Amino acid sequence: MIFNLPKPDNVSTPMLVLRSDEDQIVSVKETERTARDYDANIEIFHSIGHFIANDVGWEVVLFFSTDFWGNQ
Repeated sequence: MIFNLPKPDNVSTPMLVLRSDEDQIVSVKETERTARDYDANIEIFHSIGHFIANDVGWEVVLFFSTDFWGNQ
């Protein structure tokens, strides 16, 4: 097999897709498609780059993610 593509139908756990409005690597379209394919929630953060976990404002992402997973 040339491509080992993900199989969304095999995923039954909740999924959260995170995106930054300043991400220059992954397009909005790709992010939205991932969320749609996995029937996942999507959250867009502002003024953060692609490397969300290590950019200024990462704490906002941490608090949002913690709250999201705490309510699952």
